[in-house]
Amino acid sequence: MKKILFSIITTSFIIGLFGFSIVLAKEVKLAQMDALNLLTNTQPYTGYAAANEQTLTILIGRIINIFLGLVGTLFLVFTVYAGYLWLTAGGDTKKIDTSKAYLKNGIIGIIITLSAFGISTFIINALISSGVINP
Repeated sequence: MKKILFSIITTSFIIGLFGFSIVLAKEVKLAQMDALNLLTNTQPYTGYAAANEQTLTILIGRIINIFLGLVGTLFLVFTVYAGYLWLTAGGDTKKIDTSKAYLKNGIIGIIITLSAFGISTFIINALISSGVINP
């Protein structure tokens, strides 16, 4: 009986919190929309460009970040898969050797991806600070 009563009280509490958060989220969204409309209407009078304009350097930087993020995720999944193979090898040396090779290749891939991210960030920042590229 205590378990049923505890379950009912817990469920009611969670549903109450969730419902309350939905109401608050709607009110916050309405306030944000009002602020966004106010800022959108005053933007032409400030003399600054619109915030949604993208330069070529920003676009290239985003493409590089997305690509390196996807590659890094792929190598992370590869490494986790190698760990799974090792855990389920059951003492079979052939499976353990295969999983070690996958693990080594996954770690090398992650290191290469992080190095590429660091190098590309360094080069883009160097080009921006030297004035070759205007962001």
